[in-house]
Amino acid sequence: MGTQPYQISLQIHDLGVERAGRHILAGVNFKVAPGDALVLRGTNGAGKTSLLRALAGFSRLLEGEILFLNGSERLDLEEIAANQLHYLGHENGVSLKLSVLENITSWAVLLAPDNISQASDLLDKVGLSLMANERASRLSAGQKRRLALTRLLIAPRAIWLMDEPATALDSEGQALLTELCQTHRARGGVIVLTAHEGFSLPDAKGLQLSTGVTA
Repeated sequence: MGTQPYQISLQIHDLGVERAGRHILAGVNFKVAPGDALVLRGTNGAGKTSLLRALAGFSRLLEGEILFLNGSERLDLEEIAANQLHYLGHENGVSLKLSVLENITSWAVLLAPDNISQASDLLDKVGLSLMANERASRLSAGQKRRLALTRLLIAPRAIWLMDEPATALDSEGQALLTELCQTHRARGGVIVLTAHEGFSLPDAKGLQLSTGVTA
């Protein structure tokens, strides 16, 4: 599962983003090649989440453009959003009424029906196999975050956009997150994430955002 190398790159040119009708980012530029990771940093309100949401197609652009490329071929943004991109936000997207296994199985049904049989193996990979039949409501915050990470694995996609993915994870959980990210990058996957100073990825690029200032 996910053994075929990815070839998609991401380029941002003079991007401007608004939030609640207010211009919060301007002149943002960067390039992320296959296998690259970019860590977005900045103070609260600097626009990190808004930038991620813009890349995912959730927020309105005021100016500039977002390019997804396969070599020199420009790819359709809607096609990328539908089939080649995962967005993991502050909320885990976990159904608390379902069991752990039912959550990952439901994601497989929606996103990758051929991979339903992989659900149990992935729970073992993220350290939740013993909780498979427990309701998600019984999980700790860190365990819910681990469960959310399985959504990235059950349906392999080239682009991972993650907003504070290390939130609620202990040191072991952060090591797991790093391992998953590095494996994704080794396949040519692209990662753009926000993080506080306590978490990063080996050999990741960095971008410091300041409200209304060219980055």
